[in-house]
Amino acid sequence: MSMTSSYFRLGGTFITSLLMLSTLESAVASTTPKILIVYHSKTLWTEALARVVHNGIVEADDGHIADVRIRLVSNATCSDAEWADGIIAGSPVYFGSISSELKAYFESWQDCFGWPTVKTVMGPKVGGAFCTGGQQASGRDTTMLDILTAFTSTGMTVTGGPTAFGASAFHADGSKAPNFTDEEVANAKYLGKRVFDITMALTK
Repeated sequence: MSMTSSYFRLGGTFITSLLMLSTLESAVASTTPKILIVYHSKTLWTEALARVVHNGIVEADDGHIADVRIRLVSNATCSDAEWADGIIAGSPVYFGSISSELKAYFESWQDCFGWPTVKTVMGPKVGGAFCTGGQQASGRDTTMLDILTAFTSTGMTVTGGPTAFGASAFHADGSKAPNFTDEEVANAKYLGKRVFDITMALTK
């Protein structure tokens, strides 16, 4: 075999390898879970819990393929929601429900996408909820349920956490630095992992 023919055979193998690598990278990119964590927080407790939820995604993502955006609700856009395969939303408990800021963000989806197009855009996504409250019986369950209700109204698939509706934390004094119990941390991490796992399964 001549050196020239050997070169071309090697070149062909190299090109084939590059094409296979490109195909593999495209396949991985198409199945990369894109997750939006959006929250409203005034006392930093809900923001801190959002970071714990994110840690749960990181720990679950052994292959380091998840793409996560963390947005304070005032900085979140409809493009963020459209981009995501999964959305985990968090709010402080306000009179047993979600904050007006988070509710306004959910309502903006219909303004952005129109009705019923919003269901086409949001319907394939996975949703999860978390919250923080200043009393033991402050309405944390109803707050998370309101988030999940907003998600299901657009056709999204929703999941709870270790508790029925998601993950939550209690703080007696919101002016103090966030300090979660081991159980609250474990529950928030589990929620992140749960949404990641379901989103990963649905985007394969």
